[in-house]
Amino acid sequence: MTTLGDIFRQYGPTYRQQYGHWLSASQRSAMAAIEHCRTEVLGGHVYTCARCATVRYSYHSCRNRHCPTCQHGQAQTWLTKQQAVLLPVPYFLVTFTLPAQLRSLARQHSRQLYNVLFRSSASALQQLAADPRFLGGQIGLVGVLQTWTRDLRYHPYIHYLVPAGARSLADGRWLPVKGRVLVHVNPLAKLFRGKVRAAFQQLGWARTVPAETWRTAWVVDCRGVGSGEAAPGPLCLSSRAQQQSNCRCCQRSGDLPLPRRIYEEDEVLHAPGHGVHWAVPAACVAAMLCEGTLLRTLPSRQPPGTGTAPRHALWTGTP
Repeated sequence: MTTLGDIFRQYGPTYRQQYGHWLSASQRSAMAAIEHCRTEVLGGHVYTCARCATVRYSYHSCRNRHCPTCQHGQAQTWLTKQQAVLLPVPYFLVTFTLPAQLRSLARQHSRQLYNVLFRSSASALQQLAADPRFLGGQIGLVGVLQTWTRDLRYHPYIHYLVPAGARSLADGRWLPVKGRVLVHVNPLAKLFRGKVRAAFQQLGWARTVPAETWRTAWVVDCRGVGSGEAAPGPLCLSSRAQQQSNCRCCQRSGDLPLPRRIYEEDEVLHAPGHGVHWAVPAACVAAMLCEGTLLRTLPSRQPPGTGTAPRHALWTGTP
């Protein structure tokens, strides 16, 4: 089977020569890691059978989060861990999409804008859920930021996995969802848009955004994803997916060129003054509702060449 590493090793030098000025340092690092994955460049281990003296040499993996060869096993491991801590309640998947008019600005100021995207979306969702007409309590949520689509287009959005209930601030009781709806998406979208606009005004970006952006409807989606083992599945697909899988490589025929933009900017989130929280369980959201703190995933301190951590965030309390 032809892998992405095979394609990178064959076409990578030519691609970088033609389009190297488009690539950031993180993109070059990802390409290099995938090219070197399971090759002599990374070294390996020698295994010898004590009975027949057969010798087998196994090369090391790159462990980069964009490498389809490495990530399949890690995705299953991650999903198993999340399933082990699920709450016995249904879950909702809430998606906030950044409008197309703001994507050019996101490319230029990705760290700041992704922070705004996380804070505004989480705050809007928590504020509306606290309304007595919906849940009337404090919710918990786990969020994953995604910056690309399956067809390799730059398309920032956030998935939140939310349990179908909240914790009462008055007496700590569990408040289940009323009916089949967590919150209504139309007021949620308007609230989200207003919070992003307020953040832009504070950052001095308001004049750079077309006025029509604040008058158009923004896209927010909320749907049930069931309960049990299936609940963390959408987050696993977002946080552990690769933009170009080995199976998709096999579907290509002939010497087709690689897409012009293989990887989008892999920026990380910064939350000065807040703690680092890496292993965020997908179902601990209710247990930590009363903490009133903000925990956000920052890049893990991994060895060089192993890639950056997925963008997870656990929000509790008021951001």
